[in-house]
Amino acid sequence: MRNYHLYFLITFLTLCSVSIFAYKHFVLGLPLKPNEKIELWTIEEDISFVPKENVPIRVSTKILNAPPGFNVIGEDFISRNYGSTTRNIGDNKILVWSKRLDRGNRILYYRATVYKNSKAPPVGYTMQAIENRQQLIGPERSAANALLEPIREQSADVATFAAATVRQLNNKDNTNAQFLLDRDYSAKNLAKTAITVLNIAHVRARVVFGLRLKDTKMKAELEPWIEAYNGKNRIYINPTTGALGLPPDYLLWWHGADVKLINSHDSVDNLQVNFAVSRNMESLLNLSYQHHTDSGSLLMRFSTLNLPLQVQQVYKVMLAVPIGALIIIILRNFIGIPTFGTFMPVLIALAFRDTELAAGLILFTLIVSLGLLVRFYLEHVRLLLVPRLAAVLTTVVLIMMMITVVCNQLGIATGLSIALFPMVIITMTIERICIVWDERGPVDAIKAGAGSLFAACLCYIAMSNDYVRYLVFVFPELLLLVLVISLVFGQYTGYRVTELYRFRTLVE
Repeated sequence: MRNYHLYFLITFLTLCSVSIFAYKHFVLGLPLKPNEKIELWTIEEDISFVPKENVPIRVSTKILNAPPGFNVIGEDFISRNYGSTTRNIGDNKILVWSKRLDRGNRILYYRATVYKNSKAPPVGYTMQAIENRQQLIGPERSAANALLEPIREQSADVATFAAATVRQLNNKDNTNAQFLLDRDYSAKNLAKTAITVLNIAHVRARVVFGLRLKDTKMKAELEPWIEAYNGKNRIYINPTTGALGLPPDYLLWWHGADVKLINSHDSVDNLQVNFAVSRNMESLLNLSYQHHTDSGSLLMRFSTLNLPLQVQQVYKVMLAVPIGALIIIILRNFIGIPTFGTFMPVLIALAFRDTELAAGLILFTLIVSLGLLVRFYLEHVRLLLVPRLAAVLTTVVLIMMMITVVCNQLGIATGLSIALFPMVIITMTIERICIVWDERGPVDAIKAGAGSLFAACLCYIAMSNDYVRYLVFVFPELLLLVLVISLVFGQYTGYRVTELYRFRTLVE
């Protein structure tokens, strides 16, 4: 009879595990690698001015508003006793500082932290968002029409038309372009003139300004760019080359050539603005965790990342234990390697974390060997089981202490970690070896002991791997897949690898 209940359980656990894992990685953005870094940029806008006497102070400036290709993860408004408010006007976000009265030189700061994200949703501009206001008359209109005439025949859509227009304006041999630009080939004048010419051709376009993100650039300058609209998407054109698309390091700050970046509302003097840009690296895991915790993600609230740091260290070890248990299943049920107990090798592997593998094997073998000598001696005394185990445990503790004292005198730091060995497990291992030695002989006892150490080595390698420990801690739902594998392996009733070798004569 088929076990439909088990099949349903396996399917349900697999779907739960994969769904939660996929949501955490693809939606919440938790990385799959430990210590994965992300590039963060901090942009600081400082506004200096001198307030006018007996005049209420009001200073407004443009700040970031969902720049394409970037995510804004933090904003700070730094001022001394100034009130600050923000509001949206069109596609620009305005920050207003205000105060009743003030005197002396003042500096206000706006600071934002961004990181590049190609998956950031674009701002939803509409056809009305990019207005068509620029007009030309007289000779300028004739020059613009003459400039556009060959471009109409050589372009296929808004993007190619706008790019070709900009390239023609940059052609210093074109007399129409010279006339329209008045021989001023600065990026700002090129962008402004290109917008005017494109508006004549009924292409909705406008100038936008942004910063190039360069590391430790203390005095960054705003650079103009051209933004056109084809009815569905935004199109960006370099005003000096005609190249399409925004550069990867271009952070769009504000829109519109006819709108000032900063406005004093006639309440201050000596108004100046400067930009500074700095770069730093941040853990992608911490960034994603902080971002989604602030946004109120329920999954993040109940994540292991939300535990106290000391508890996190404990669970980084505990959550790796099922990986070691899975290795034991494979070694015993499929390969057929004998071990003392099911989880004893896993516990020994945990002890190896502090002594390292080679030193741990040497110390463990030394303790078990000395303990066996004592255990064989106690055979002649003929003690009952519980007193005998207590005597062996006491001997193991004394042996561990002696090794620690000797290593301390010799300056061997590894020996000081021997106290972390599970003494009860070592005592039971010694007892099991003696029982197998008596019942099946020394060969089987040595094989089981060697198999236990081999399994402990494999468990240590898997459980101490940084990538494995990171995955099971950040994505503990993956342990449901370990449970599923255990359930599937529990149905296996075939031959082990060692049995195929053992019964090779029957096969022949």
